[in-house]
Amino acid sequence: MRFDRLEEERQQMILNDPQWKFAVFLRNPAERLLSAYLDKVNGTQRDKDHFLMNYNMTVTPSFAEFVHAISKNRTATEIGVKSKEKLHGVDW
Repeated sequence: MRFDRLEEERQQMILNDPQWKFAVFLRNPAERLLSAYLDKVNGTQRDKDHFLMNYNMTVTPSFAEFVHAISKNRTATEIGVKSKEKLHGVDW
């Protein structure tokens, strides 16, 4: 079930029902950054090509070059936005 896809009335019912339990799972930002690098640069050739094209690179960047490239193109996306989501310049 995706909460953001429920009707607003149903969302409010869930949020106000004391029988529902909520949890938040957070990832360590350093682990998330490493995961992005491994996925976008050392993952599939398609993902790598996509990243290199988007950042005008012709060779595989080092981790430091990757961090520098995505930090120059920081973007933010609100939760629930239906458009293509981006996080710190990396397409997800």
